[in-house]
Amino acid sequence: MSRQDPMQHISRNTRQFQLCMRTFAPWRHFGGGFEGDDRDFSTSPHDTFRIGAFVVFDLDEGSITEGPAGTSSGTRRDEDDAKVFADVEAKVKRFEGDPGRVKFDLTVEGANPMVPMSPDIDNVLSFVAFLRDGDLFMAGEAIGDGFPNTEVFVRDNQGNAVELIKFKTNHGRNSGAMTLLGAGSDRLGRFKEGVMLDPDTHTFIGDVPFDQ
Repeated sequence: MSRQDPMQHISRNTRQFQLCMRTFAPWRHFGGGFEGDDRDFSTSPHDTFRIGAFVVFDLDEGSITEGPAGTSSGTRRDEDDAKVFADVEAKVKRFEGDPGRVKFDLTVEGANPMVPMSPDIDNVLSFVAFLRDGDLFMAGEAIGDGFPNTEVFVRDNQGNAVELIKFKTNHGRNSGAMTLLGAGSDRLGRFKEGVMLDPDTHTFIGDVPFDQ
């Protein structure tokens, strides 16, 4: 696994999937000169992010096979400074699993290590995934800090991705620390998503109505 984005092991041709929750600063610089991510929403494993949580779940067994892993792609004060990585903690809480179904809360928290006493960015994702007629269905909600942006997506065993949440902050690039103080209760998004799976490879091949 890299510090930037844990490429956790997902076995080919299985109903194993990776759930990803990342926060990112969409600006080139933010918070008084810190290096931002300078990007829009993405599911690419190569894009940078402030903090992230990653967990692989197996719906054939109803289990978590790897993770949760918390990490950061790092930040620096300017182009001459060495990159510093946030100390990120990720946890799975209230896990339930049976063949064909998993349900859990994924929490992630971490702070800018260059700012003494910097408040954590912390988000909580309530997530349920289950199989129905050979296809994947997912529902949930994320609650957390309204700064910076937050993205949630799921990858299949060949790296294809489905976006679940795209939360865009309404705070400016210089409002980070003050915004995070006392925050943590913003509703970042809800989702109900149905995904058609290839019957042989179990990869994503299309959409399915969630309620049918």
